[in-house]
Amino acid sequence: MKTTQKETDVWVRTSRTFLPAKKRQRKLTGKTGFTLIELLVVIAIISLLVSILLPSLGKANDLAKCAMCSSQTRNMGLAYLVYREDWDFLPWGPVGAFPPAGPQR
Repeated sequence: MKTTQKETDVWVRTSRTFLPAKKRQRKLTGKTGFTLIELLVVIAIISLLVSILLPSLGKANDLAKCAMCSSQTRNMGLAYLVYREDWDFLPWGPVGAFPPAGPQR
């Protein structure tokens, strides 16, 4: 099998293919880099995915706040019921027992 050789390139036989020495060196050292276009495409894809996910994360945050509020309201109600069961009255007394707050006219 005969290969052609340019004056500037030295051809080296690797597994099943003939590569120029520069490409072979880059392949062996692993120093391949991204081009600017590839980097911009990756950034565009990431920004597109983030813009798709942000509204759903906002909705999930609102649902979490709603669940937390209802849970805290339930816990306050249970606390009042346990207090009433132990002491036979609620901590704020009967309705209308105290005068309304604010300036008297």
